[in-house]
Order: sequence, then structure tokens, then C-alpha cells
Amino acid sequence: MRKILFFTTLLICVIGLNAQEIGVKGGFNISNVKNPDNIVNYTSKMGLNASIFYDHSFLVFLGIRPALGYYQKGFNFVKPSTNIDSTIYLNYLQFDLDLKINIPLIPIYLMAGTYSSYAID
Repeated sequence: MRKILFFTTLLICVIGLNAQEIGVKGGFNISNVKNPDNIVNYTSKMGLNASIFYDHSFLVFLGIRPALGYYQKGFNFVKPSTNIDSTIYLNYLQFDLDLKINIPLIPIYLMAGTYSSYAID
């Protein structure tokens, strides 16, 4: 009986250690453009982003979160000498790979990682 209880408890712990979750995230971002010569006036534009991610935990406190998403960045520029006023939006396909560290006893986690983007237009 003790062996069955021990192996059942061990199995539940192993299943809990390999938790997996798929999700969707989205939001807004604001891009910033700097102009050292001040010939053109730039202003920021708001862009959209949306991603699908996959959480995979290796241990109770450690896992990874890869994500694939669409990010829109842009700016508005005005050239006073020619009265040119235009808005530019750049669209990116972005892959994120983050390390996720869960803090025990409180529902907070830290994430750090890298990303790679590909301009799609």
C-alpha cells in the first residue's frame, strides 16, 4: 500500500513539473525615431501587436516561453522646407524566446530573453 501511495505521489509531481500552456497575447506599442540633424520632425505612432505563445515548465520554478507574433511599428514625419507630411508603418513577424522563472509561494514570475524580427513589408 505504501509503494502504491509513493508511486502515485511521484507520478502527480512529475506531471506537475511538465506543465504546458498555449496562449494568446496582444497590445499596443509606441515606436520612437531620433533625428540628429533636425531637418525632419518625427513623431511617434501607435502600433498593434499580437502573438501566440507556448509555456513549457522544466521544473516547478523554471521554464521557457517561445512566441511568434505580428508587430506593427511606425512614425510620422514632417519636412518643413517642402511641406511633406507622411506616416510610415512597418510590419514585422517576430519570434521571441524567453526564460521564465517562477517565484515560489507568490504568483509572480520573471522573464528574460531574446527575439528575432523579419520585416514583412
